[in-house]
Amino acid sequence: EWCKPNGQGDLMGLLALRAGSRIATHAIAREDGKPEYAMEDLRRYKLIAPHICRALVISDALELKTITSQALESTLDQLSAGVYLVARDRRILYLNTAAQAQLAANGAISEVDNRLLPADQMAAVKLNLALAQAAGEEGVDKMAGGSSIALPASNGPGLIASVLPLEGGLRSDFKRPFAAVAAVFVQDPKASAPL
Repeated sequence: EWCKPNGQGDLMGLLALRAGSRIATHAIAREDGKPEYAMEDLRRYKLIAPHICRALVISDALELKTITSQALESTLDQLSAGVYLVARDRRILYLNTAAQAQLAANGAISEVDNRLLPADQMAAVKLNLALAQAAGEEGVDKMAGGSSIALPASNGPGLIASVLPLEGGLRSDFKRPFAAVAAVFVQDPKASAPL
């Protein structure tokens, strides 16, 4: 009903992926009027079939991670607080739209060498300590929950930074796409209540 009107003759195929409600098939077809596939053709197809299935499983897993990552990014961009996901070496791995605006304002916090730098020296020391605690570095007590740090600005009102460790428990799933050890939420206390 479908193959002949579309010029297809003999066909070989396989169910290549079944994952929840998603399925994928792979098929090869000869043009109508060509000889049918022989046992040797079937033998060769069986040899490459596991590789086709494996490629689709890997592709499916990567696509799901991409979708998860995009959904997380979209969610974080809806927040009014600046969100900075920070690596063990203090590099900023991700920042949302609000964080980009905070950095552009160049008041209480800035980015130097891809790292967060509060304008106030004491705030910089406290933020560095909180990030060391969140990362569980030797010589510092591991952060149990989170901590908040005042970020005074030289040219006006300051901000509040809340540092949340991402290394353990359910939070580890949240940060997996980013390899972050801490999330730093930065907000203007006049604009909204503290997180």
